[in-house]
Amino acid sequence: MQLLLANHVDYDVSDPLVAVQLDASNAFCSVSRQPQFDVLAGKVSRTYDDGRVQVGDELPRPRTLDKYWGYSLSMQGNVSTMRFSDNQGVTHHLPCSKGGQKGDGLETICFAVTVHASIGRVCERHLGCKVVGICDDIFIIARLSKALSCAAEMKKILKADLDMDLNVQKINVFLPDPSFSLDTARTALDLAVRADPSLADLAGVSTDGMRVAEVLVGVDALVMNFVAKKARSVITDVAKLDVVSDGLIHTQLLNFCQNARIAFLGRNTPTYLLSEYMAQVDATIFEAVCRHGTGGGHVDWTPHLCKFANMKIQVPHFRGGFGITPNEGSAISTFYSATCALVVWLGSHVGTRPDQQFADSWAPRLDLTSPDSWHALLLQALSTSHALLLQDHGCVEWTSESHPVPVPLVVSIALPFVRLSVGSLNFPPPLSIVTLPQHRMLFQSTHEDRHGAEAPAEP
Repeated sequence: MQLLLANHVDYDVSDPLVAVQLDASNAFCSVSRQPQFDVLAGKVSRTYDDGRVQVGDELPRPRTLDKYWGYSLSMQGNVSTMRFSDNQGVTHHLPCSKGGQKGDGLETICFAVTVHASIGRVCERHLGCKVVGICDDIFIIARLSKALSCAAEMKKILKADLDMDLNVQKINVFLPDPSFSLDTARTALDLAVRADPSLADLAGVSTDGMRVAEVLVGVDALVMNFVAKKARSVITDVAKLDVVSDGLIHTQLLNFCQNARIAFLGRNTPTYLLSEYMAQVDATIFEAVCRHGTGGGHVDWTPHLCKFANMKIQVPHFRGGFGITPNEGSAISTFYSATCALVVWLGSHVGTRPDQQFADSWAPRLDLTSPDSWHALLLQALSTSHALLLQDHGCVEWTSESHPVPVPLVVSIALPFVRLSVGSLNFPPPLSIVTLPQHRMLFQSTHEDRHGAEAPAEP
């Protein structure tokens, strides 16, 4: 999505490039079950898409879910009653005849394949739009007029086909062009709505950013404020765990419940926007582990002893440590690896048909073999991370022209030398150098390997 929005300069201000965010209300629990069974069966039992799909028509069928037909029939083929207790201890009983249990891993898959058919039919009528779906969130990237038209029809079809309502309060129209102020953006949206009254519900507008799967996309100030707020929330909750007396439980809660809350941001957010706040979280967790483990005695440690303790907290269990990965240290590697994987993925989907040219569709007007020409902020951040890894972290760049495909990234931890006892077989691991491929080869090598071949899309 960030690659698509980077081309906002190529659009006229009268009909600018936008991203429309749609959110379904209580989606997992409200979607009609009949369409789900139709998709699992591969055959239509009622009309869909304003009568364009008739009873008996074939539907795209995920055959890998055939083995779960019995499970789906027993769990969702009958009306059931759900029982739960609220925070006051009061028990409630709810009759259930729609949707499934949110949080069930299989339900996420069933929901996705159910809504995919309806969303796909709408997309076929709006080929000027790029549509991305993440569970119950839908993002439409196109010119303002085309994106709003697609969103209006999407809202209508999802209600008619799946009995699924969109949360109008959460609908957001994001204009990435920095030349738009909030007032001019609202004016552009008002003009589009007056031209087509069916778009009246799509009223939210922003010019600084939008949230995509709990990751903020937008201007640096907004992203940094979002990360800072997340970090403050984690730091506040870490202090609440001091009441836990068991050391093992306390450490596990810190590692798996608090440390992980902010770690996912590292994969999708440029490192320079979050390093400061992740360092604060790391320091807070280090302090909490030491305070709980020593009863406060760690305040008298020397700086050298503090560094040693910090290393022990970060070292994995099988090497005698606590296995708490530092967010600041891992953020640069996760962002670098995830963004490199995106470029490789775009280069690996090349075929003879236009719909197989993923780079042309999802990274338009970007020459992925020429890093010096990258104008997308995401790719510029990738170049910055690459330079930082080479300069400050001892990595080396793979430069051989003899091999068509870059060597895979090999990461190992260099431990200090340990003197072994006589006859010991526990040799320390050898020191390894992290090798990084040249950016121009991430896309080029996979593109050349599959040139002319019909590369299937990801399932």
